[in-house]
Amino acid sequence: MTASGPLGDAAEGEVPELGLLDNTVNIAYVFGKVLRRTGVRAALIEGAAAPFNQRPMWEDLDLAAPTAEVVARSPSDEYWRRQERRLGWIAPLWIVRPRRRPFADTALLARLLPRLAHAMPAALVPFGVAIAAQSAPVIRATAAQRFVLVQGPSAGLAYLAGRPYAVMTTGWDIRTLPFMTGARNPVHRARAHLQRAALAHARRVLATLPAHDLQYIERLGLGGNTTIFPVPVDVDGYAAVPAGTFAAVYGEELAARARGKLVILSPSRVEFEIKGTDLLLRAFARALERDPAQLLIVLAWGRDVERAIELARSLGIAEQVAFVREVMSKVRLVRAFRHADVVADQFVLTAYGSLARDALACGRPVISAYEPRDPQPHPSHDPAPIVSARTVDEIVSGLAALGDAGARERIGAAGLAWIRRTHLDAPLRQLAAIRESRGPAASGSLA
Repeated sequence: MTASGPLGDAAEGEVPELGLLDNTVNIAYVFGKVLRRTGVRAALIEGAAAPFNQRPMWEDLDLAAPTAEVVARSPSDEYWRRQERRLGWIAPLWIVRPRRRPFADTALLARLLPRLAHAMPAALVPFGVAIAAQSAPVIRATAAQRFVLVQGPSAGLAYLAGRPYAVMTTGWDIRTLPFMTGARNPVHRARAHLQRAALAHARRVLATLPAHDLQYIERLGLGGNTTIFPVPVDVDGYAAVPAGTFAAVYGEELAARARGKLVILSPSRVEFEIKGTDLLLRAFARALERDPAQLLIVLAWGRDVERAIELARSLGIAEQVAFVREVMSKVRLVRAFRHADVVADQFVLTAYGSLARDALACGRPVISAYEPRDPQPHPSHDPAPIVSARTVDEIVSGLAALGDAGARERIGAAGLAWIRRTHLDAPLRQLAAIRESRGPAASGSLA
């Protein structure tokens, strides 16, 4: 599956209406595709030295790579350009790949001094200049946009670019970064002040993880300018991905093991404390006592993989659990979801994340530690049809309920309708209203 169009900074003759900055877990690229389908001229500003899951290529291609090869290394941009050429992926015209231009970058830094001085104490301005110098090409590209939707860690770059912008929170950009003003490292202090200024000048702060972020947003005094914002999901794009065969996704050996069995897929990081993988394994051992015709497939990435393998052995379920030591691209992951009967997400955090969203968008029933009564990025009166479970007993009961094919079909269809309603239609409406509004956005483009 490839994108079309030659490599380039922008579509020929096109003036972007919306710039998307910072591509954490490819959220910006996904939203860009959705927006362009609706007629919005969106442009993705690509950052340098991004990890694999911030590479648009990783979103579009159907591939998997060994976990040790992909996760452990941080290869250069040139490495990824070679991979693009090798795999035949051609970047869409609307991806902007900023280039260093020494004279333009130096001139830009001189013009940024007043904004840096406004954002931080004078003693930290030289460190702010150093921060800006690292990202000068990205700031220049951002300054050329009419409006910018930026993911949290890069909010300071949108502030420096001087265009109207909104900030999508991602986690540590709200919980940690703004509170580092007393850090020992002066660069960290400068980043903290820049982040605070960026949040204060945003047209809107969009909280994507409100169960965790709202208390920090209130501490920063941003509650009056914050909107809960559900992360957009490319429902139509996923629907266009052909499922293919089970063997094409997992190989012939695993396909033979899965034949005639209920397939449960666990795509989350294998971590006991954060994801509750141990709870799932213990519950699955009990579920097998009720119905042995089940297979648990675990995407084996995360710090507790070896502990999980040993736990499966000690529980006597090693033959019924397949640990797949690969990292899947989005297209491959979508195909994996389509060959699962149940998706088991995580069993610790009460907020749902990207994997649960993607599974729901594929029409698959999800069991997870979701608590709709906690603050969530959706209306309280419209909870997700996720089977909620946080303990071993609850997971066992949830898996038993999902053993019925009719129940799986009903819950999967309800999840697909829900994700379209709350994570596609709703964010499109919200973003349109924010772009038309007037707020405390920075002014005076540097373009």
